[in-house]
Amino acid sequence: MADVSVNIEVEVDVEWYDFVRACNDSELNDIAEDLIQRGYIKPTNFIPEEYLDTLDNAEVELVHEWLMVRYNTKFGINHANIVKALTKIGAGILQLTTEEEEIIKSIANRLV
Repeated sequence: MADVSVNIEVEVDVEWYDFVRACNDSELNDIAEDLIQRGYIKPTNFIPEEYLDTLDNAEVELVHEWLMVRYNTKFGINHANIVKALTKIGAGILQLTTEEEEIIKSIANRLV
């Protein structure tokens, strides 16, 4: 008897929930791992510090900028300008007068 092979293209429309319900545990784990790797979902043991350690300086800067925009939008203040001013004060601390140091200390003590 002769072997006969035939190529047939078939289009099947499957709803996503039907597909997922038909998966076993191992297949569901594979799907979850793929979604985590693609960044669509966070792993359950997500540790932000470990994630940030994987980023290069440019990516960390982008995250920082995004957080500042989000913070400014949420609270309506320009937090970045305050941070820049405090950084500048910290860098030039030796140039401050005793009176200026006392003003900064009094502000800090009032906030704590």
